[in-house]
Amino acid sequence: TPPNITAITPGTDVTGLYVSDSDTSAAGGAAILSTDTTIGRLEFNSGTIAAYMGYCSPFYLQIGDSDKSYKPLTWDFTEVDNVWDADFDEIITAKTSGSSEFLACGSTAPYTLYLQTGTDNPAGSCVTTQLKVSKNGLKLAGTK
Repeated sequence: TPPNITAITPGTDVTGLYVSDSDTSAAGGAAILSTDTTIGRLEFNSGTIAAYMGYCSPFYLQIGDSDKSYKPLTWDFTEVDNVWDADFDEIITAKTSGSSEFLACGSTAPYTLYLQTGTDNPAGSCVTTQLKVSKNGLKLAGTK
């Protein structure tokens, strides 16, 4: 099983949905929660979350700028260090804000994802959740 990132807030419509990319045909897009994952491999280096989604180079999960407490999440080819505290089988936390709360917004999947750093909410329906990286499902040669 390829590794993935899922929403883990029990009792919500987003529980068990996968973090994915809204536009896999271009150089990144909005981070979304979806019933399918576009991630083939994950790496965590220098505070980055690098996801391989069918390209030779990974997309990096980025926090967008906003004057609101909710920050848009996007996938981009540009690597920016010290953004995330993340690893396999752990809850994802933003390093600058210390927040591990995310907003999944929309009426049905796919939901648009935001990092929540305060109390503002986008217009419409949003669910607060946490995101957790799965255990590494890839087996290395020579391991059991």
